[in-house]
Amino acid sequence: NRIIKEQDKEIKNITEISEKDTMLNIYNRTKFIKELENEINRSRRYNHNLSMIMFDIDRFKKINDEYGHYIGDEVLIETVNLVCNEIRETDLFARYGGDELIIMLTETNIKKAMKLAKRLRRKIVNHKFVENIEVTCSFGVAEFNKKENIDTFIKSVDDALYKAKNNGRNCVGKM
Repeated sequence: NRIIKEQDKEIKNITEISEKDTMLNIYNRTKFIKELENEINRSRRYNHNLSMIMFDIDRFKKINDEYGHYIGDEVLIETVNLVCNEIRETDLFARYGGDELIIMLTETNIKKAMKLAKRLRRKIVNHKFVENIEVTCSFGVAEFNKKENIDTFIKSVDDALYKAKNNGRNCVGKM
């Protein structure tokens, strides 16, 4: 029994490591995609709302170049912590890549997702970051359309993010 319990604990530990971004302590892209596929299927079957928010730190490369990667990492960690304090336990938050972050919002329509994205944007703008760095983020928001697949849904939220960037950054775009 002891050996089985130890093995179960080790399997759980390895699974967690494979699903999490260790620096940010949120899920990674692989885990996010797996869960998004499940939620898309659930949304289709039960006709539930499903939305996503994708965002990144505006001019993050400039922060890394000016202050160094250690400070850049601190800005990223602080940003993630701010967001974690604002989202629901049922929302799935993940690092999509680099400084690009994504939130899956179950049982949430576009209007509520937009409201959350705007609140997150304000929270980040008003936060006192390390080294007094002024940080802004651009946000994209999309609601799942039952005719979409996972790729087109992700493309929708990505396009919404680029819309925000093209509108001058530090704003929220939607599809």
